[in-house]
Amino acid sequence: QSGQEQMLRMEYLPSSAILKNGDQVVTSGSTVYPRNLVLGKVVDASYTETGVAKYAILTPAADIRALEQVFVVTGFQVG
Repeated sequence: QSGQEQMLRMEYLPSSAILKNGDQVVTSGSTVYPRNLVLGKVVDASYTETGVAKYAILTPAADIRALEQVFVVTGFQVG
């Protein structure tokens, strides 16, 4: 969508999730990431085309264009 090039899209949220514009989104913590890292703020939320799950559009907490290194997690085990 136009105007959302600098936004983040968070997918696969439960349909029961209650999201409001301005809500801050943080990490829940894992063996890789600490708890409460700020990802961004909700600017829009809606249901996916199937209506089974929700998604949220976030304004990122960091300037994505200024990042020099990123780390992509493709899978991990808890335990």
